[in-house]
Amino acid sequence: MDNPSTPPPNPAPVPAPAADAVESDISGGFWLRSGAYMIDGLLVVIASIFPSLLLPEAVRPLAQLLIAGSYFTLVPVACGGQTLGKMAAGMKIIREDGSPLTHGRACARWASYLLSSVTLCLGFVCAAFTPHKRALHDYIADTRVVRVEELGLGRKIAVIAVGILFPLLVVLGIAAALAIPSFSNMKGKADEGAAKGRLGQLRSGAAIYYGDNEGLYPADLNALVPKYVDEIVPAAVPSDGVVPGVETYGPEVCSGSKDQPLIAAKLRGTGKWGYVAAPKAPCDGAVFIDSTHTDSKGSAWYSY
Repeated sequence: MDNPSTPPPNPAPVPAPAADAVESDISGGFWLRSGAYMIDGLLVVIASIFPSLLLPEAVRPLAQLLIAGSYFTLVPVACGGQTLGKMAAGMKIIREDGSPLTHGRACARWASYLLSSVTLCLGFVCAAFTPHKRALHDYIADTRVVRVEELGLGRKIAVIAVGILFPLLVVLGIAAALAIPSFSNMKGKADEGAAKGRLGQLRSGAAIYYGDNEGLYPADLNALVPKYVDEIVPAAVPSDGVVPGVETYGPEVCSGSKDQPLIAAKLRGTGKWGYVAAPKAPCDGAVFIDSTHTDSKGSAWYSY
């Protein structure tokens, strides 16, 4: 006969489901993390525009630093480990042991971005290869990034595209910033060479005129057209722009020196062609560029 006082056996305890198991086990992917970071970076840049416009230039870097620090420190704690970029990517930041993020950890993580950046961004890239997809700043702050929701294909592609295209645009922008001055310099030198080439053509025309007219230069440089030169094209030196016409001088600009036949102080610097019409003067028939500006070699244009 059974003993009525014997209690029935207790059922085996059933373990409670781990609510955070998915979050702790599925790390945020590298490209989704990249996209989330770029979204956050864009938001910080946009937020920094207006204060930067209103503040003195000397304090703008400090203001931008405070805005970035506040965003990456306050927002993830207030939003359960998520920044706006992390929300878009369906991820959040947690401690390595799964506990919630604190302001101190969030600030340390943001400050560690600098180390991830100065290593040629290898601190960010290492998230593609490390266990739990942790970047350098995750190791420093003892954090990790985990997925909290499954993204649809379109949203996933959009976030990843931001992560790929934005850095590419930055690289292209830097390349353009470096290349534009070089192209500008090349164009400037080409323009200088063209101006000197036009000067040589006019001098050749004047020399042929001199030989055809028994040792006389024309009273007006325009007399070379059309027999000796097709037209009087403006000197168009880069420093003066396109200034058509001829500036005619008398003997007062002649120095008497073979090395430098013109007196710079007496030139008008019009940017036109300069021409000396002064029979028997030592610089009669001189054709030059009437500009006291200098070229890329530091030589005055009139001295050529």
